[in-house]
Amino acid sequence: HKKYRTPVVSLGIFAILAALVIIWSRGKLHFLADLYNFGAMLAFFSAHLSLIVLRIKQPEMHRPFRAPLNIKISKDVSIPLTAVVGALSTLAVWILVIVTKPEGRYLGFTWMGLGIIMYLLYRRKKKMAPMGQVKIEKVKISDFKPLEIKNILVPTKGGAETETVQMACEIAKVHGAKVTAIHLVQVPYSLPLESPMPYRLLIGESILQRAEAIAREFGVEIETEILRARQIDDTILQYLEEKEFDLLVLGAVKSQDDPHAGLGIITERILRAAPCRVFVTSSYSPQ
Repeated sequence: HKKYRTPVVSLGIFAILAALVIIWSRGKLHFLADLYNFGAMLAFFSAHLSLIVLRIKQPEMHRPFRAPLNIKISKDVSIPLTAVVGALSTLAVWILVIVTKPEGRYLGFTWMGLGIIMYLLYRRKKKMAPMGQVKIEKVKISDFKPLEIKNILVPTKGGAETETVQMACEIAKVHGAKVTAIHLVQVPYSLPLESPMPYRLLIGESILQRAEAIAREFGVEIETEILRARQIDDTILQYLEEKEFDLLVLGAVKSQDDPHAGLGIITERILRAAPCRVFVTSSYSPQ
């Protein structure tokens, strides 16, 4: 099945065959019990035998649980007594069914024959050897190093950028990191960088107070700072290099009129030149 990954064809065919067997037997309980015993004892015997063979072929395999009462047959190989007793018992019952129950014997072997034919046809269709094993190649992955995030920088200008602060705080809570929220006041080139801008500074303080409130809700440490900037991207990149942050969280506001628009020139410049990892979170604006 494409969605549930179950063998729907074989399940459907054998479900129909099982229904036909019940109809043909006219509900005879003894016949159905004999047929069940044939299949069940063979399945249980195979399970016990598989455990024994696996213990012999792969004795060094890590096993979270090992059955008690093991019979040691060599230095490294031991066989569970329960599997030996189970295999002999189920094999004996299966042979008893074959010898004493002709109806179960004939129909059971017919059932097995159909299964083997379907198996061989499937292997042939997939161009696989009838007795071969499927080998899965291991994908080689470079040495994995856990992600360490201790210092997070998040520029914010209020409004939709509040979602960016929330995301930064969520990441900080997971990694036990510290958040630094900055608000940038862009100063035109026509004015000195330290020109008095009380109104814009007041707005920046209000925005950073909201960031502090969000951090308190998440229970993470936060530091805030207002920066004066000529170019937003240059100031952020310079601040990243000076403070050595592990992660930069940026907000990218997209328009609902054009949801496929780019992230913006400033964001793209920072992505290319940032000395640390960059996490971009986006939200839609009404226009």
